[in-house]
Amino acid sequence: MSKNKSGGVQSPLSFFDYGLYLFTFLCPIFFLFNWDLNMMQGLFFVFGVFFLLGLSFFSKRQINYFNKYLGLIVIWSMAMVFIHTFKFSLTQGYTASFLNFCLLSEGFIYVLCGCLLFYLIVSFKKNFNIVYPLIAINLLNFIFAISQAMGYKWIWIKNMSQVSGLMGIAPHLIIFSAVSLPILFNYKPILSIMPVTNIILGHIYWGNSFSGIFAFLSGITLFFCLKKQYKKMFVWILILITLIFVKWDVFILKALTRIDLYIAVLNEIKQNVLLGQGFDNSMSMNMINIGKGWMYRHNDYFNIARDLGIPFLIFIVLGLRNVLKKVNIDYLWLAIIILMICSFTWTSIYFARLGSIGIVLLALKEREKYELC
Repeated sequence: MSKNKSGGVQSPLSFFDYGLYLFTFLCPIFFLFNWDLNMMQGLFFVFGVFFLLGLSFFSKRQINYFNKYLGLIVIWSMAMVFIHTFKFSLTQGYTASFLNFCLLSEGFIYVLCGCLLFYLIVSFKKNFNIVYPLIAINLLNFIFAISQAMGYKWIWIKNMSQVSGLMGIAPHLIIFSAVSLPILFNYKPILSIMPVTNIILGHIYWGNSFSGIFAFLSGITLFFCLKKQYKKMFVWILILITLIFVKWDVFILKALTRIDLYIAVLNEIKQNVLLGQGFDNSMSMNMINIGKGWMYRHNDYFNIARDLGIPFLIFIVLGLRNVLKKVNIDYLWLAIIILMICSFTWTSIYFARLGSIGIVLLALKEREKYELC
């Protein structure tokens, strides 16, 4: 048992808390030798959520929670599976239509599990502390990133030429570290050495990935603005402007690439604004070919609108607004904002290793409202 902030003794962890610690620790870094990293983490996410659902039957519900936006998200995404399957079947045979239905259902399962994970955490979380799994993950990333930078590639990762820790690719190492940084700094400033080192190594050995760094600087500037700590805000604005000035050529190159990419994605969205194109049902791994090779769309919000239509994106935005309104502007809030900003410029939450931690952070922030009552 541990003491709470008021000096009292906290009740022991529930079965659900233990499972949530295991899930939060493993989902961003889970891998099996010679298996595709993204596929394995996606499968672990789904079955990990089902495992937490099972543990919830052994745990006492902490609050009765209702959220209409979760219902809208699940119902809309489920309806799109059948609507897009029907549209596809009008021009294709039975076998192709069934395969299309399976691919669409896979996307729906991820949405369902994401909503279920959020609901379970808000309803059953007892004494879970996000700091501990973040320390463990950042420590492992720190160790492996340093070893990879030194040339010791003694563990299988998807792209062994990258310094990526256990995050698969360097940009995701940078983004995860940027999201973790404010939480670890708030807990013990010395712990920020790990995510800062990971960000530096990931950037040096990747070269031009600024999404995580830019999101962190933008997020912390907004954080101090809302806190009305304007001197600190202007310091971070100056740092942000300096970074843009020093790396101006890189920013221009990135912007030009993104413009062509986003125009192509917007054209996809325009083809069916209401219903979208359906979940990844073309075996393109959620990528698009714009004449320069296959690329990720690098904007999760465009991705959402492309897959399930503008109404679904509106449900997502309203759900985020519902979670983040009238809450404490603290370091947990800042971590969420950093990930949300990253999602504007990089494919982030579509990967289980980042999507899972984003859902956990949002659920913890939602639960705060009930703990403060």
